[in-house]
Amino acid sequence: SHLVPRDAAGSAVTAFTAKVRVLDFDTVELDIARALANTSTDAEDAVTAACSLLESVCRSILIELQRPLPPKKDIDGLIRAVQDALNLSPGRSDLSAEIEQDVRQVLGGLTSVAKGIGALRTHAGDAHGRERGFKRIDA
Repeated sequence: SHLVPRDAAGSAVTAFTAKVRVLDFDTVELDIARALANTSTDAEDAVTAACSLLESVCRSILIELQRPLPPKKDIDGLIRAVQDALNLSPGRSDLSAEIEQDVRQVLGGLTSVAKGIGALRTHAGDAHGRERGFKRIDA
C-alpha cells in the first residue's frame, strides 16, 4: 500500500477530475481544484470546498436530468433529490429480498458520507463565523 503525500492527488481523485473535464462540469472542476489546493495549507477551506464539490455534483446531475432543484438546496436536500431522480434512495421498495438489505446498506452509507461531509463543513469548515478561541482543524 502506498500513501499519497498531503499535497498530491490519489489515483481516484485524478480519475474523477479527468471525468469531470470530459463531462464539462466547470463548477465541479473548480471545487476540486480549491479543495486540493488547500488540503495542506487551509484545512477549513478544504472541508468547505469538499462539501461545495458534492453540492455542485448534485446540482449538475439534477440540471442534466432536467429535474428541478429542491426547495432546500443544502447537501441533505440535494442528496435526497439526486437519490430520488436516480432511484438510489435507501428506502426503495423494488429490490429482491436476496439483495435488499445489502443495497440499502450501501445506499444508506453513501447518504451518511454525504451528510457527514455537510456536518463537518458546518462544524469545522470556514463557511461560518467563529468565536474567539475556536479550535481550528489541523491540516
